[in-house]
Amino acid sequence: MSIIGGVNVDFLAIDFETANLNQSPCSLGLTIVEKDNVIDCKSFLINPKEPFATSCTKINGITPKDVVDSPEFPAVWENIKPLFMKYPIVAHNISFDYDVLKKALLKYNLQIPKMKLYCTFQLARKNYPEIQHFNLPALC
Repeated sequence: MSIIGGVNVDFLAIDFETANLNQSPCSLGLTIVEKDNVIDCKSFLINPKEPFATSCTKINGITPKDVVDSPEFPAVWENIKPLFMKYPIVAHNISFDYDVLKKALLKYNLQIPKMKLYCTFQLARKNYPEIQHFNLPALC
């Protein structure tokens, strides 16, 4: 059930992967949920036009070769921006994903839209204090 703060809502779940310690996005996954149903899932490889850090590649498995023919962030943003304006944004550790988004928007001089942000990590900690670990596998 899609409950945020005790209320059923439609939302956009996001998950960025980064290429380096500058948090340059190299991948973005989106899931749209409406009325407790997954409406659409999208994923994008993004060419950051920056060097990749080995530590990031070890975490997400994405290499420069994987994104060489992929669009840069502004082209991806043009396609997904309406979703960020329409839905509340949900992520597990929203501070990380929002930081990646904000840095990418600022890098390309794109306007940062007003968004409602929700963190499943924080919601789980607040609503399920009996759980000891709040990573996604433990919560699932």
